[in-house]
Amino acid sequence: MALDNVKENVGKNKIPFTSYDVGWVIMCIGMAIGSGIVFMPLQMSVKGFWATAIA
Repeated sequence: MALDNVKENVGKNKIPFTSYDVGWVIMCIGMAIGSGIVFMPLQMSVKGFWATAIA
């Protein structure tokens, strides 16, 4: 009996997806791309340094 009440109330308490949330998602994607742009050249330069030092 209690399970029926839970099933009825599941869809009623939805959290709205606002423009603030859209901005947050865009910011997270931008930070992920930006960190990849910064991290990849740093990683390549470190590997390049060690390859040169070993040779």
